[in-house]
Amino acid sequence: MSDINTATAAFRHVSVLVTGATGKVGRHLVRALVTAGARVAILTRSTEKARTLWPAANVDYRTGDIGDPVSLDAALLGIEVVFHLASYAPTTTEANIYAAPAHWTVSAEGTRNLVDAALARGVRRLVYLSSVKVMGDTAGAGSQPADETWPPAPDSLYGHAKLEAERRVLAAGRESGLHVCVLRLPMVYGL
Repeated sequence: MSDINTATAAFRHVSVLVTGATGKVGRHLVRALVTAGARVAILTRSTEKARTLWPAANVDYRTGDIGDPVSLDAALLGIEVVFHLASYAPTTTEANIYAAPAHWTVSAEGTRNLVDAALARGVRRLVYLSSVKVMGDTAGAGSQPADETWPPAPDSLYGHAKLEAERRVLAAGRESGLHVCVLRLPMVYGL
């Protein structure tokens, strides 16, 4: 059996919640999870918008917001795995897209809320999609490439918020037994 078939089979009948599901990466992840046979739920502030993305798919639309801890309790009911992709998406009119205060609210505080609710609900696994911006713009810029040993040095509010979120996720894994994974993605999409 190929690695793809093995990975696909691993999600069959698993209850999964995706935050940031209506974003560019989230849309593809939801589609892949549905194809793999997972029981997919998405956390959304607008079920109307979300329903247009997967009209024929068997997706459970759960209304909530990572900024509202109370809404997360019901959203995580029966969930085994969380893929946390939610992030603040600045507009092109903002002077410095990496300095928007909402980055801290969504990434740092929202992730804390989600992790706390996931622990309370007994979620088994949590995957957090972070950003290479945690490393700062100078990481790997010289003759020495950045690798796993390079210390984070964010130089924007966005990078600081993502690093704080990473730390909360990893601390939850160490302290509770929640199986966690943090992925620092390169700049795969954006403005």
